[in-house]
This record gives sequence, C-alpha cells and structure tokens, in this order.
Amino acid sequence: SSSDRSAICASMAAQIAIATLSARLITGMRTAQKAQERLNTQLQFDLRIGRTVQSQIIHSTIPAFKAIDFRAAYEPMVEVSGDYFDYFRSHESLTIILADVSGHGVPAALITMALHYHFRLLSAQGLSLLELLAQLSEHMKPILPSGIYFTAQLVRIHADYSFTFVNAGHPKMLHYSAHRNELLDQYDTPGYPLGIASFDVREYSEISGKLRPGETLVMLTDGFAEQHNAAQEQAGAERVISWMSAALANPAAAIDAFLQSFKLHRGDRPNEDDLTVLTLHYNLRHL
Repeated sequence: SSSDRSAICASMAAQIAIATLSARLITGMRTAQKAQERLNTQLQFDLRIGRTVQSQIIHSTIPAFKAIDFRAAYEPMVEVSGDYFDYFRSHESLTIILADVSGHGVPAALITMALHYHFRLLSAQGLSLLELLAQLSEHMKPILPSGIYFTAQLVRIHADYSFTFVNAGHPKMLHYSAHRNELLDQYDTPGYPLGIASFDVREYSEISGKLRPGETLVMLTDGFAEQHNAAQEQAGAERVISWMSAALANPAAAIDAFLQSFKLHRGDRPNEDDLTVLTLHYNLRHL
C-alpha cells in the first residue's frame, strides 16, 4: 500500500541521514585528531626549545668559592621548570638564589627568565640581601600574572666563611656537620612569598651564621617533601632531612645518594613538582 511505501521510504531516508551524520562525525573526529597531533608535535617542539633556552640560565655546575664546593641537581617535572637557581660572584663574597615559581611548565618557566634578568642586574649593585630581596619583589610584582607568586631564599658566603641568609616563604636551609653526622640547624626567617602583596621590609629579616670545615649547607625546593609514594604518603620534611643526613656521609656523592633515597620513596609514581637541591660544602681537602 502507499502508506507502507511511505513508511519504508521514511525509514530509508532516516537510515541514510544517520549514515551521513555518522560519516561526517567520523571525518570530523579524524580531522580533530590530526589537528591535535599537529598541535602536540608543535607543543613538544616548543617545549624542547624552551628547555634549551632555560638551560642557558640554569647552571649545571657552580665553580668553587675558596674552600667551598657546590653541587646541584635540577629536575623539571616537564621539559621546562618553575624552579630557578643562580649565583653572583664578587671579589669578597658569593651570593646564591634559589626560587620556586608557583605552577609548572611554560608560564612558570617564563617567570624564571625575568627573575634571572633582575637577579643578575641587581646583584651587581652591591645590595644587602634584604635590599636585594626587596628590589627583586618590586621589579617582579608588576609582571607576575594574577595569582602567580614565587618563594625564594638568598644566601651570601663571605671570604671568612661567615654567611648571611634571608628567606621568603621557601623551605628552610639546612646546616649539617658531615664528620659529626649531625644536623646543626635549620635556617628560616620571617617573610611571605613574593608577588602576593607589596613588599614590606619590616616583615622580613636577615640572619647570620658561620660555615666551618667539614660542614655543609643544603638548599632545596619543596618538591621533595611534597612527593607522594604508592601509599599516598608525602615524604615530609623530616624524611627529607634523614635522607640528606645519611647521604652526607660522603659529601662529594651526597646529592646522588639523596636522590636515590627520594626515588625509592617515589617508586613508580611520576614527579609531582619540579625538583632542585644544592649543597655548599666546606671541603677539608682545600685546607
């Protein structure tokens, strides 16, 4: 009947429409997949370029200062990092900065580029550590995107092996005696991370100490203490201290031993943050 033929035609038309729509969806999905692949390829290329550029401002080695040997390990979570360290040497002192920009990847890495420029520029002006921190804050705050901040610590080693130290929301600097196998002190000072509010020098302070033969200062970012293991346990500051205490039985190989302990804790989990650790060791062999 004509009604049956109409129903059959309507059914066939619906099936053709569905088939056409399906074909368009598949074509669209393939086009989107190819576009995503091109984007991923470009992104990986851009990240590799960023890593190459950033490697020019992150030193794999820091030359010895008098009898103090420096060692460092730097491991970005992705190709580029929000961790940053650098040094400035004068005739009478060596100043080191360790900073950690909030977030990860390209945005944080771009901030480290600006931080590097201003640290180098300001360090040449002979400022105290508090003055240097204040000027870094003043120069960086206008260029930080909303919600982005950074923690930082500065240490200055003088020719007589005394040091000065200032902190801005960063993990504590550790002071070990290698031959006594003892944690002597954990240095911290009042002060907020930079970029959150206008810098008020009254809220920060500078402290002094002395590095003696066989002793080591350790500077690190918070990625080690905040890393979870397979049981979802964070390493925590005390565990990090114990790893470094054991590792400093051999100061020359301390960072490798420390990283091995960290990796045993981490297991198969990926790194959850950028990682940086520095050691400043007063080497008895130089005496």
